[in-house]
Amino acid sequence: MAKARTLPAAYAEPESAPITAANDDDHTVTLHYVEPSPMGLFINRWWRRSVFLLKFGIVVGVIGTYPVMTARSHLIDDSAIVLASSENWGLPETGVAITKIAREMQGRGWAGDRADWHPASRLTAMPAWQEATAEALSAQMTLLAGLVTSPTGEDSDLAAAARLLKVETGTEMMPRLTAAAEALNRFDTRVSKGTVKLPPRSITLRREAELFTSWASADQTRLDAQITAGTKGEWMPARRIDITTFYGARARAHVAGEMLASLQASEPKLGQYPQVKAELAKAISAWRRVSQQSPLFVSNRDGASPLAANHLASMVYFLGEAETATRALSTALAALPENEFETVASLSSAISAAP
Repeated sequence: MAKARTLPAAYAEPESAPITAANDDDHTVTLHYVEPSPMGLFINRWWRRSVFLLKFGIVVGVIGTYPVMTARSHLIDDSAIVLASSENWGLPETGVAITKIAREMQGRGWAGDRADWHPASRLTAMPAWQEATAEALSAQMTLLAGLVTSPTGEDSDLAAAARLLKVETGTEMMPRLTAAAEALNRFDTRVSKGTVKLPPRSITLRREAELFTSWASADQTRLDAQITAGTKGEWMPARRIDITTFYGARARAHVAGEMLASLQASEPKLGQYPQVKAELAKAISAWRRVSQQSPLFVSNRDGASPLAANHLASMVYFLGEAETATRALSTALAALPENEFETVASLSSAISAAP
């Protein structure tokens, strides 16, 4: 048997060092502190839920607050206008017009001037009320401007006010309303000083009654057209155009009713004519009934449903009463002597011309 050969010492593999057990305290990674504590888990869950509730509350708040702000922006002032006796208006029509302008400026402001994000820009009834109010005042000032005698053929202040009160799309109305009120105030100051030659008061009153009658007739025509179109097949009680037509008629009715009421307060001589006095009271009452029609939601249904009346049809009925009463008033005024009423301006002129 051959003898086992051994490698030289230089080629011999070194013997492995003996493996000794490591010290756990010095070299082993301990894991019993990696597991989170119950308190840490509770705080983490509480924080995540708080952040979620905060985000959810902000979203709900924005969604819920915007409609509330929109509803609060809808502020229509249809209360009666009472001109203070201490103000001494030369012509009561200018006092009513300036008061109406001030109401729209000092209330929620002009809805059409608001930015697209503003809640008031989402309204339907309020813009219709404001625009119809301005257009009605413009029409009346145009009428008065043509009746007042001046070297240019019409009064410049009244003509300017009428032009500024016309609603123009894309133009801010607040500066125009301010300028219109200033023009009306200048005109009234001139009337009080007796530097304006006014037509006989009975003629002015009759022409104004005819203007208001034309408003009633035109609004009835517009409302009848919307009633005929109806809302069949639609889930909404009324369309946007129904609402604008309804509130436009309301606005013109408020202007007409308050103008006639100012006439009643400023012309004490009317009490001497029972027919005129009675017809004037009927006309004021009829116009105010129209202007005070304020349903929570405008409906243009056919009336078959007990929960959805046709407010446009009701408005047509009340406008018919107002038109009839105003025509009767115009007829009664036409029967009066031409120079029956004396205005503040004419009295001032007469006193200054007296020897």
